[in-house]
Amino acid sequence: MKKNIKKMMKRMVILSFLTTVVVPPLYGFAEEKTTERTIEESNYTLVVENYNDDFSVELKKDSSFDLEKDWNWSYQTAHTVSAFARGPKGYYVRLGDFVYYCDFETQTLIALCNRPDCLHNKETDSKKRSECTAYVAYGSVNDGLQYYDGKLYANASSVYFDKDINADYREKEYLLELAPDGSSREQVDYHIENAYSFAFHHGSLYYISRETDPETLIGTETVKRLELGENDPETIVTLQSMDAVLRIYPYGEFVYIQTKLADTEDSSLIIYDTKTKEAQEREINWQSMFLPTEDGEFFECTLKNDGLCAEYVNAMLKSTAESKMLTLDSLKNFGFAADTTGNLYSWISTDDTHLYVYGMTEIDPIVAAFNKESGELEAAAALPGMPLFQCIGVDDEYLFYQCSELDGGTDSVYWVKKSDFFENGATFNCMEP
Repeated sequence: MKKNIKKMMKRMVILSFLTTVVVPPLYGFAEEKTTERTIEESNYTLVVENYNDDFSVELKKDSSFDLEKDWNWSYQTAHTVSAFARGPKGYYVRLGDFVYYCDFETQTLIALCNRPDCLHNKETDSKKRSECTAYVAYGSVNDGLQYYDGKLYANASSVYFDKDINADYREKEYLLELAPDGSSREQVDYHIENAYSFAFHHGSLYYISRETDPETLIGTETVKRLELGENDPETIVTLQSMDAVLRIYPYGEFVYIQTKLADTEDSSLIIYDTKTKEAQEREINWQSMFLPTEDGEFFECTLKNDGLCAEYVNAMLKSTAESKMLTLDSLKNFGFAADTTGNLYSWISTDDTHLYVYGMTEIDPIVAAFNKESGELEAAAALPGMPLFQCIGVDDEYLFYQCSELDGGTDSVYWVKKSDFFENGATFNCMEP
């Protein structure tokens, strides 16, 4: 009882329902209703547009993934903008300022540029380097890559050196459209200034813009939706805080938007209906993440003190099965010393049978595979280097991750065949530019 009272005192919710009457001159009266929900706490303010607490979400069962039109949940990262992208003919990765095709057969990364005279990342002349078709100047903190409708998209920015602060300065964010065969690279006319995350999905571009007040250090983050072919984006939700961010997860006809608050377990998840443009807010644990299944459900995974709690939930995030606790207690069964302990982290990939979770022992980063039905640990291996954004990619044949080499080495991609990972223990192969 005391816990509930304390929680109610902590979380003050203000509902403000605003009705605006628009009177166009000479054309009579037209009524436009706008409903907002404002959630205020001591450390943040969240405003949800077009709020409707009554609608119910139901995902379509057996909905197959459309590579051309769906945002890909498989390679979401800590920032939901992945450095990996899967196209019809294979995988692409963004490393530093360049995009590469991943050739698993030859174990090489091929710059996405078809000019025979181009030196790509080995070019030392800055002007010639920027003319390479594979070149994408680094964007915000989250450099992303996505395949959508026959093209690859990367966020980038205009950069110049600011002598006053003795550092590079990002002047303007924009999107680049790249041909998967390396034949072209063009800037697209989508105004996404100050955007640090983007996602194409079902004919719309979703992105998160951020502006920070230099005096108060309070950031304002806004999730916007731009229907492709239109000029004016629509605002879905706005967050103001010194230390909180938003995440976007499009799936089917809905978009899930999650707040991440650094100093509390409380978090809001907004469910947005792309058809009605209505939104609903639910309170969740800030360390939860969701993986869709083909049965019209999500696999929700939440970090706990002693492991990762996993359970099936429906589209409204209500549990449909008993939860399972995933831990690294049995690492000794997979070649680790008997006294080796470790912690799990929440950035996860999945296939039909297993969850692949990034973790850390006292010394090494590891990848662990858990059976989705039983929750048992069935494979684990130490990872060379340090995975960027803790992202493990999985397809029918391979496990792979983007890696930042330590001590000034080359950024690269490490990979292993899943059959070797489960049967013989993983020896990861390295692909470098």
